[in-house]
Amino acid sequence: SDDSVKFNVSRAIYTFYEETNRDSALSYARFRFELAKKYKHRLEEADTQGQVAYQQIYLGRFSEALTTLTEAIQIATDSKEADTWELTPFQSPGKNRLITLSMLNHMYGHLKLQTGSPESLHYFKEGRRIGLEAGNDFRVTVGDMVLATNYLSLNVPDSALVYAREGERYGKQGGVDKYLGYIWSVMGDIYRKKGNDSLAIYY
Repeated sequence: SDDSVKFNVSRAIYTFYEETNRDSALSYARFRFELAKKYKHRLEEADTQGQVAYQQIYLGRFSEALTTLTEAIQIATDSKEADTWELTPFQSPGKNRLITLSMLNHMYGHLKLQTGSPESLHYFKEGRRIGLEAGNDFRVTVGDMVLATNYLSLNVPDSALVYAREGERYGKQGGVDKYLGYIWSVMGDIYRKKGNDSLAIYY
């Protein structure tokens, strides 16, 4: 019966479905948004809209995602720092607004990437920069991970390696185990591209 508990539990369920069942993930993200809106928790509104937009992007609903992200970024930009319901298990006390802006810029990068815009790198970098400013290892790790992947796809393995190594460092430092396997697989591809088969196999 406690809506703050519902908000937290539904985040865990959203995360479970995030990459495997986008319709279910979108449903739980919208449920979380409606809870935040009910209590006029503005940063939570912006944060959950980021989750909504991420699912809209990978369901091909680009126009809806743009509208969602534009509104969310405006909310987060205009909001003052506030105590919130738990936005993420990887918290930086007193930095909820920055964490939210970091995530929203990261999601905007995904939108640009999926619509073929070279601006995607700018937004991924901005999300990472704000994550660094907030001292949030999770936000830096995911930013680095995506930047490494993108630079590798652009055939710039040296830049990809810089971000992959940093992502590995912040992932270990912050206990962001969820993404270390992916980062190591990217590092393997980078070393293969650079002709270092032994390190490619190692990673």
